[in-house]
Amino acid sequence: MKLGIFISTDRNLHQLVGIVGEAVARGHEVKVFVMDSGSLLLETDEFRRLCGLEGVESTFCDLNAKAAGVDTDKASQFVSRGSQYNNALMMHDVDRVLSL
Repeated sequence: MKLGIFISTDRNLHQLVGIVGEAVARGHEVKVFVMDSGSLLLETDEFRRLCGLEGVESTFCDLNAKAAGVDTDKASQFVSRGSQYNNALMMHDVDRVLSL
């Protein structure tokens, strides 16, 4: 199964780590799209480690990350830089979507 996770807040990092870890452990592919205040997660080591897991593909909305004051050049070293188009692609490509 392909699981999409839409992240629009920075309040649920602990839950995100648990969900992604369990999904990957069960052999599922995970796609993550980050926007709005969720962009602040790009600056956390825990989120960066999560994005480095095999089977996890992550993209952030460049416009939202810049608006949140995130160093997008640094963030793009471990998460793909994108736009709402990437969000639409994720929604199309996955079997289930979870919003956090």
